[in-house]
Amino acid sequence: MLPDELLHSTVEYIAYTPEPPDCDFLGFHFKSVSPALLSLSQVNRRMRRICVPFLFSYLRVVNVAEAMKLMDLCRTGSIIPSLIRVLLLSASYYAQKEGHKILRQVLPCLHHLSCIHLRIPRPSIDLFTTVLEQPTVSTVLMRSLDNLPGGFSKLNLSKLVLKHTSVAFPRFSTLETCIRRGARMASLDIHRPDLLDESFGPRIFTGLQELNLFVCYFPVSFSWLPAFASGHPSLNKMWLLDDKKHYFDRHTPYFIHSFVEGCHRQELSECFDITRVGLSRVNQSSQEWRVTGMTIVTKFASTSLIEILSLICSSFPAIEVLSFDLDRHKDTYHIDDIVSVLAGFSCLRVLYISHLYNRIESGRKTSWKLVRQLETNDVCKILAATAESAFLCYASRLAKEIASLAALHIDDMGYEHEKSRYGRRWWLKGWLHVRDSSRDIEGALRILTDY
Repeated sequence: MLPDELLHSTVEYIAYTPEPPDCDFLGFHFKSVSPALLSLSQVNRRMRRICVPFLFSYLRVVNVAEAMKLMDLCRTGSIIPSLIRVLLLSASYYAQKEGHKILRQVLPCLHHLSCIHLRIPRPSIDLFTTVLEQPTVSTVLMRSLDNLPGGFSKLNLSKLVLKHTSVAFPRFSTLETCIRRGARMASLDIHRPDLLDESFGPRIFTGLQELNLFVCYFPVSFSWLPAFASGHPSLNKMWLLDDKKHYFDRHTPYFIHSFVEGCHRQELSECFDITRVGLSRVNQSSQEWRVTGMTIVTKFASTSLIEILSLICSSFPAIEVLSFDLDRHKDTYHIDDIVSVLAGFSCLRVLYISHLYNRIESGRKTSWKLVRQLETNDVCKILAATAESAFLCYASRLAKEIASLAALHIDDMGYEHEKSRYGRRWWLKGWLHVRDSSRDIEGALRILTDY
């Protein structure tokens, strides 16, 4: 019989469903109990005792009825309230005023609660104050600045963490008020970064880990970056986002200059658009940044995916996040060639793949065994389920070739009559995760159809 310590470690490993790895750096996300943990908790009393702390560490309350159940547990002396570490309260719960009163009664009974996630728009100032004043709670997590209630500027916000805040330069006054009251933030979006100059460098946004610059037609000066980075030791990621494809066609930032020159030499410049470039600091105290993320969208005339990926790999060996979209691509490839070129990305953690299925020569011709049972003869759902089986096979091969790979995001679509691109459509979306030790693939994709 295994000792409790070993069983505890095993249960901890499988307790929660994997989260999208792009969220890991924030350090703040709600964990959902895995089906495996639920099954283990029902094996016997010993396993139940070991599983129970994991079952109730993260609790989601979505309506008043669930809040009432939690209050009943508090009144009856149940052990469950003492196990709750993170409490997520949804928008539908806060829409009901009765829930506010229940929350004020319940919170003092959660003796080990350390984090409250308020997933709501603008809670009442009374409710917000109650949450901030809980003595055991060290973190109150909210989506953005827009979710704060009126009157927040008079409160002590030292427990508040804003996951994602968006501002347009130079309108920083509300955000700076929030920061002065002690709030921290994880990620900051800046629109019109072309207006930033040296005066932006000394600004401090406490706790900042990621900076997203939404670029447009105009060039961006990075003269402010050294001073800004020095004042933000936790800042380790910066993204330039050009989803409208205005910036990178007109401007070449210094950190991709050699790559762009290589594209010209190999006559690849007209084959794809760059829509996102991610940068990471070489180390926490460094002023040196390197490219660790890239998103490309191939053009209709493109027939050079292997060459494009090879050039990205040789130009940016530290790439951790790679995304490519083949929606307008016309050429097809053998899966062995795709796997071979991606295997060269030795640091790759996250791979986003869009519209690949019909670009694989053997994809539609292979008789894939469906991994899910369908209670329907719907042609579109069968086609989507077939594509899912293919992607699970492709993901398994990639996981074994790329030791650093942690997850793949799939976004694909097709038609009932693919050759003519006619009829009803199907979509396949979702995350596939790689288990560290076994390199096995886990996860299920969502299937959607027109009707």
